[in-house]
Amino acid sequence: ANPDLLEYYRDPMNHRDLEEFLLYHILPGLTLSSDFEDGTVQTLQGGSVEVETNPLSFNGAGVVDEDIMACNGIINVIERALIVPGKNGFIYHVQI
Repeated sequence: ANPDLLEYYRDPMNHRDLEEFLLYHILPGLTLSSDFEDGTVQTLQGGSVEVETNPLSFNGAGVVDEDIMACNGIINVIERALIVPGKNGFIYHVQI
């Protein structure tokens, strides 16, 4: 994990950025991995991610574990954090 970035998100002044980052990784609804189609989907953050189905990936991040049923949704684990479009054209990048 990037210690500078983790420290950035821990700062209460940056909680809005953390919320944006997390919401960018959540899609609305309950969709099994087999139900995705090639194209774009909107995230809860408001941005969109590109979905490819063969093999399944989101913005090029491959799915390494799929269809984990949780009490509040379905989890598809991706191999890396996504690049989140930021304000004024800046991009936040997280490497975990």
